[in-house]
Amino acid sequence: MNPDGSQVTEFQTAAITEFSTKAVSLLQADGSVINSVNITNVNGTKISTEIQAPPGVISKITTAGNIVMSVPPITLSDGTKSTITSNIDSGGAATSTMKIEMLSGQVLTTTTNMPAQAKTVINESGELTTTYTPPYSPTNAIAETSFKVGSDGSVTTSTTVKNAAGNLVVNDIKTPSGSTTNVNATGEIETVTTPFQTLAGNTVSTQTVTTSSGTIESTIRVTFPDSTESSVFTLPDAEPGTTLEIVQDAGGSGKVVLLVPLDPASLSSQRSKKLLIANNTSTGNYFVGRKISSSDSVYIFPFSSTTQLRIEKPFDAAHTAIQLERGNATIEIGQNVSRTIEIGEIFLISNQAADVSLSAGINLIGFPVKTIISPINFSTTFASVHSVWLWERSAQKWEVYTPDQELQTAYREIGLTNISAALESSEGLWIYTENDTIVTVGDKGNYEVSNDLSALKPGWNLLGTQHEVMIQSLLDRNSQIRSIWNWKDNRWDAYFVEDGFEAMANQRSDINIISKTSKIPTNAGFWIYLQNSSGFSRISFPPNYVHDNREAKLLKK
Repeated sequence: MNPDGSQVTEFQTAAITEFSTKAVSLLQADGSVINSVNITNVNGTKISTEIQAPPGVISKITTAGNIVMSVPPITLSDGTKSTITSNIDSGGAATSTMKIEMLSGQVLTTTTNMPAQAKTVINESGELTTTYTPPYSPTNAIAETSFKVGSDGSVTTSTTVKNAAGNLVVNDIKTPSGSTTNVNATGEIETVTTPFQTLAGNTVSTQTVTTSSGTIESTIRVTFPDSTESSVFTLPDAEPGTTLEIVQDAGGSGKVVLLVPLDPASLSSQRSKKLLIANNTSTGNYFVGRKISSSDSVYIFPFSSTTQLRIEKPFDAAHTAIQLERGNATIEIGQNVSRTIEIGEIFLISNQAADVSLSAGINLIGFPVKTIISPINFSTTFASVHSVWLWERSAQKWEVYTPDQELQTAYREIGLTNISAALESSEGLWIYTENDTIVTVGDKGNYEVSNDLSALKPGWNLLGTQHEVMIQSLLDRNSQIRSIWNWKDNRWDAYFVEDGFEAMANQRSDINIISKTSKIPTNAGFWIYLQNSSGFSRISFPPNYVHDNREAKLLKK
């Protein structure tokens, strides 16, 4: 007991190799409680996760060093009952859950899952506020995020991010009651709404992701009545400084509404982070979708720093509406239409996602559209596959992702690295799946392999292409290319610069020799072998996780 009437309870867990943990519960004189889990890493770094709660809260510290707490039910003015539970595990990760019991009998649950070092405050009105500041990283634009869960379970997420011009701006995302928010250690935020039924009988769920670059990705999945099939829509990547609201109308329908700032000096979402994909030749453009009656790309070209675009996607419609709210801009539709947009003028476009069809077994793919898949999206995008394999060209080694956590652990134990960076269209991927399946990716326009392939590394390089590309065209882009390989019909199509290698390859049944005029097909992944620094070239098969590597034994558990 402290002189001020407060009381402290501490529990020290047994130290393990990576860190030691102390769980602390402070009962203050007014009956409120501050619970925290304090972690000291092996290097002496200290971090703390904290939850403050009003009088009446029930707290428990477990023998594992977890803190579990519950707030007594709160009855709101409309008769709705709200119950909050929060816990901090011994690693500092915090989960808060608000259960809303409606007078109609419907129960909605809003959940936030936070990494270590988050700070949460629960007030007497049943509102919950959490702040999180991710560790500094030169590649991370997220500075700080604040989550406010209202007593009705709705969530307002305000994220301070740095835009491409280096200015701090705020993203605001508003989601209705019944959502789950996950935040990873780098501060990326994923919010998924509970599926609900619209007036037309469609079942809708939404996902919004704030990426480490500060842009917002929005995905809408619509399942039609008496059907298991869904349509997936991916809205344009929203620039830093965007306001996004998910609206569920009382009439049973709803929509997603975005207000997107389009300052030509700070546009970021349309720029590839990789060096092996050609960015659009025109600068300052913003891809919004495709023409409904064709696959023509639709771009907005803003001309003033005050330009703002309204994007609205109704849940019961196939189209997306875009409208210039202020500023100056032109619209470009395909190669034939380019004109000034009037303020208030509405255009209807399509934001249908792109499908990647995969056959049971191994697939060497290139993406069918320009896309970026953030790590926080891997579990959703690749839920139906066994594993995804990325060749890290600088280190000349494999990186892997699998939705199976047990298998992911097994891969780490044999020395494989998890894929940690976003996947982009310039990269070819090996994808292994046990059954025929479809992977859905966001459509961010078209892409081409860069005319400058100087970023290729000595040794093996795995690329992807949306369009056909001629072998001669690739050879013209880097004089150090020694061979090019494409996986087709369970054998290799290969081109060799040196005639001697071609003669040797002709003796093998698993290699089909192709010429300079041959083409890598659409949506394909392909290997390029570059001469090493000593000038030595050799004939060898491209790295293949199924045939060559020790992880092959883990393909079947």
